Amino acid sequence: MNQRIRAARQRRRDGERGAILVELTLIVPVLVTIVLGMLEIGMAWSASTVTVSATRQGARVGSHLAQDLSADRQAIQAIEAVFGEDADQVVKIVLFDGTANAGQPPAACVVDGSFTSPGTEDCNVYDGSSVFGHLADNSRWGCTAGTLDRNWCPNTRDQVIRSADALGVYIEFEHEWFTGFFPADSRVLRATTVMRVEPDPNA
Repeated sequence: MNQRIRAARQRRRDGERGAILVELTLIVPVLVTIVLGMLEIGMAWSASTVTVSATRQGARVGSHLAQDLSADRQAIQAIEAVFGEDADQVVKIVLFDGTANAGQPPAACVVDGSFTSPGTEDCNVYDGSSVFGHLADNSRWGCTAGTLDRNWCPNTRDQVIRSADALGVYIEFEHEWFTGFFPADSRVLRATTVMRVEPDPNA
């Protein structure tokens, strides 16, 4: 009799263990998926916040320097400082006249940065992280032929109190997925900030 009871109890224990294993095999993949998804979304949110912060810092520096010929150069230095080690993931930086076009960069400035003459568009387009390598090269700046900032030269920006231009900064940043949870390798994050050029009270 006791043997039968023991055998029945053993079978019950074995059945419970089997049920637990089945439940684990069903629940664990779901939990892992949720954790990986939360991790990726959290990291993408963080990268998006950094991108917005970089546009703000660039716009703040550029608008403060106004017509100073080093305005774009120093704005990009500020952007690089915000991204830090992730600066090599910057795809594009556009400094543009934000007075018109609802504060957005002209479509041509976002699509094509290969302008060959000043005045093509009211913007300067910088080719992602490669521009950071030119910051120390004085020959690449100063609004002369062949310089990076020649299309919308800082010294042409309106600084009169009542009609001052607005400086816009648009950034594309390639955020790479960390876990491989999403099918794509990366996602391009975009952010724009527009600030009024600091007026000159003497202008």
